[in-house]
Amino acid sequence: QHEDNEEAHHFEDGFWECEGRMISSSDFSSMDEFVQHLRFPSARVRRIMKSVPQVRLVTFDSVLLLNKAAEIYVRELTTASVQHTTVNGNRLLQVDDVRK
Repeated sequence: QHEDNEEAHHFEDGFWECEGRMISSSDFSSMDEFVQHLRFPSARVRRIMKSVPQVRLVTFDSVLLLNKAAEIYVRELTTASVQHTTVNGNRLLQVDDVRK
């Protein structure tokens, strides 16, 4: 169990280090260029944000920020799930791998 925790901590450090390098090395000369590189449709992100009854207005910047945060979250979840699968000696990603 201790080895698993240590390995998970090492993975997290490596993931965020890599993520930081990708963000700092991104060379977007304009906001339009940044928007073109987002992974999720901004209109859908805005619709999801506005589905919360307490939210009335959603700024463009908040949509971009949440879009990027969701992208990073999905990448981290996927990477951790695949790592968990391979550490356990499996080749097939299963629901339990994502849960853990």
